[in-house]
Amino acid sequence: RSVRQLSELRGLMTILWDSSSDVIVISLKGEDGKLLSILSPSFLDLLDVAMPECLQDRNAIALMVELAPKDPDGAHNDGCDDENEDLRVTKAQFIDTTEAPYRGWVHHTVLEKVDKTGVTATIARSFIMEAWKRSKVAPSSSFCDMKEISMRPYTFQTAKAGKRKSEIKTSRHGTDAIIGVIRDVTERYRWFEAEQRAHAEVIRRQKDAQSQTRFVRHEVKNGLLAGIELCDALRNEIDAIQQEYRKLARHEKSSEHVHEKPLEEIDDSTRTEAPTDSTDNLCRHIFTSRSRVSDLDLLLHEALETVLYEAMARDVIHEVYKPRVERLDVQAVLSSSVSTKSGKSNRLPIQCIGDIPFLQADSQLLRYIHRNAISNAIKYGKSGGNVDTILSFDTKENLLKVEVINEKGDNHDEIRKLSKEEYNKIVFSQGLSLHDNSRCGAISSGDGAWIMQKCAKTMGGSCSISFEEENTTFTFVAPAEPLVVTEISNAKEFEVPSSTVGIAIDDSKIQRKLMARILTYLGISPNRSRVIGTTPSEVMELKDIVTHLLQENPESNVLILIDENLDYGIEDGGEHIALSGSVIMQGILDELEPEQERRVLALVRSANDSTADVARYTERTHGFFPKAPMQKDRVREIIAPLWAERFLTGKG
Repeated sequence: RSVRQLSELRGLMTILWDSSSDVIVISLKGEDGKLLSILSPSFLDLLDVAMPECLQDRNAIALMVELAPKDPDGAHNDGCDDENEDLRVTKAQFIDTTEAPYRGWVHHTVLEKVDKTGVTATIARSFIMEAWKRSKVAPSSSFCDMKEISMRPYTFQTAKAGKRKSEIKTSRHGTDAIIGVIRDVTERYRWFEAEQRAHAEVIRRQKDAQSQTRFVRHEVKNGLLAGIELCDALRNEIDAIQQEYRKLARHEKSSEHVHEKPLEEIDDSTRTEAPTDSTDNLCRHIFTSRSRVSDLDLLLHEALETVLYEAMARDVIHEVYKPRVERLDVQAVLSSSVSTKSGKSNRLPIQCIGDIPFLQADSQLLRYIHRNAISNAIKYGKSGGNVDTILSFDTKENLLKVEVINEKGDNHDEIRKLSKEEYNKIVFSQGLSLHDNSRCGAISSGDGAWIMQKCAKTMGGSCSISFEEENTTFTFVAPAEPLVVTEISNAKEFEVPSSTVGIAIDDSKIQRKLMARILTYLGISPNRSRVIGTTPSEVMELKDIVTHLLQENPESNVLILIDENLDYGIEDGGEHIALSGSVIMQGILDELEPEQERRVLALVRSANDSTADVARYTERTHGFFPKAPMQKDRVREIIAPLWAERFLTGKG
């Protein structure tokens, strides 16, 4: 019975031995130092080598391996150390493990029957050598105690399949035997390498797309700014024509038919009447032209705001956006965010509870939160219903509170069945929405409220929503410091000293006109300002210009506004020259005498206003001036603190 059980067990082990896809290695070390090793038949499959027909009945490769010392005296130590010793296959044979004992060793050239290149013997020796090397741990005192060594990748080269990878797992059986399992992991590593290459390609494409998007956004912003400036110039020209028209009207014989009131006071009914004479016709054309220019200006401003909002939202999502604090009239700022082409909508009233002082906060973040709250209220609230905005400010806690309230819409009662915590979690999570967008015809990714919450956290506040019985209330709360009015913070009256010299550098003709106006807003007279940048040579002469003005005006400060991206040669087809305004200005400031440099305030003007960009500009010069349409008050608000920090606080 015992013999039968042993025979069955031997048969079972033989089946496992023959059918295993992994290579099984059993290696014994004799007293003479020779190694007898047996490899399962899957070893040849691993090497992509076919077993000869004459040897099909054999299910193992038996190898006799001897130590071949490399040191002169031929000494060797216990185990297999690849630094001092090597292994050499001296005998090899294909055997049938079911027949024991087996005899008839021959020279290892028997492997040439299946592999004339000798690679098979080389790899077999390498596997055995690697297995013994990895099993060199403190041997167990018990013969039956197994010490397992973890898998590590091992690379080898085959004749047909090329480079392959395997993992070898060894267990040491006492001091003179090891059992190893060799698993082919080539495909796994190929998949991993393919995934790495694919991931690297995705990253590369994302960086290219970001770079391209950055470039496109910069060019779009510049184009919109140029269009806005052109609209402003057209308005000025139309106003000039209006003045000329009024002068001519006084000399008309039939002056009683002439409209003496300002053109903007002519109502729509007057515009649609048929002209009674050429003067009336001219009047209407002038008014229509001015109205069209105003419409275009509004569209350009809306497009510019969209570009700025998208850029800001990206930085907020990646948590690299830093709030840009400025003086805010909160009600005026939020009123501008709900204005429409035809004026302020009666559906979107804004009311204040109590007095709200001027606050120091980021207007762009505040407008983004409010606009998205209004948009969601219109989409998901009652069709045609009112959306109220209520503002309040807690003077004790310095907290600004904005509530957007809309009448209940579809699914309102169903949503109220959820707890407040549940629907708030859904509303302000990425990619989730409480509403079925297909019912209201809205297209939404479900990320709007999630981005709003991130904007609120950037301001140090939070957003929440409450579905009440008859309406929905969106609430935004954030800390905001009231503006402390001082001589320098009262920016509406701020002007630089009359002795100040101004320099503006830009490659665009339209932007040069705008920068000249900015210098005028600050109280710098045209005869004390220089606006350059028509050609690259003018930019290259900037150092001489700055030095000359500083020497010519030893008691005066110099304000410099320089555009970051100075591109020449594109429109006229000449050689393309691209210059960095901040780099040029940095070189000039470094070369000035300390006494001269203390009298200079150099600011970089750019449409690229990310946190990283602004940090780079500030490192090279004294600060950043945004490239955006702005009125006199806004220009003064930006320059006032920079001027104070540079010249009035002793930091210069």
